[in-house]
Amino acid sequence: MSRNRCPICDGKWRTKELFQKKSNEVHNGEYEVLEFKGGNDSYNRILENSTGELIHLREDDIIPYKDGFAKLFNFVTDGIPFKAVAAAGVYFNRHINWQRIVGGFYNKENPKATTDLEKVPTLEPFVIDFTGTGFITFWKEYCPQFRPYIDCIQAHDWAWGLKLKESGEKLWMLPEVVCKHYSTYDEYVEPDMSDVKNVNEMNTFTKITNPIKQEYIEIIKQAFINK
Repeated sequence: MSRNRCPICDGKWRTKELFQKKSNEVHNGEYEVLEFKGGNDSYNRILENSTGELIHLREDDIIPYKDGFAKLFNFVTDGIPFKAVAAAGVYFNRHINWQRIVGGFYNKENPKATTDLEKVPTLEPFVIDFTGTGFITFWKEYCPQFRPYIDCIQAHDWAWGLKLKESGEKLWMLPEVVCKHYSTYDEYVEPDMSDVKNVNEMNTFTKITNPIKQEYIEIIKQAFINK
């Protein structure tokens, strides 16, 4: 279901409240059922049917560097009691016109002004309000179910992170766990974590070996850099 679009008749309305009202009028309340058939419903099925104590979500366009999962696993299982309830890796939004790390801090005063991190504040693990579901590990027992909206904003990852925070638990981001985020089969973006000051620089890589295609990719990259 796309943002503010009725999944039955494809009608489109500007706000979530009007969307719900009109959809209920037209479709006799079927909106309430359909609202929960998006990505969040798939995540909740994992929570409901998994038999293990830990849940690890990894999206198919995310590839971590060596030992990325081991670092998340060790972080959340270290100590008695365990050190953390949830931890995530660091990766860029894959769209080249949005150079930000997926994750950040929620703006309670103006929710729609909430945005992702431009850079990490430290190279040590730190607590955040929300992150994406691209590369995250958490204890099933202590984490909430996913829901599609928060403050009338369709953002299941924001809603999940804030619900976890409301429960008194913490969501950690580990700067040492860097992931590649693929935009195509051949290309991906990743933050440069060698220096905190350079974390907001996007690096685009390609597996293409054809020299003609490589030259074309370089032209695109330079055009973006020179904007």
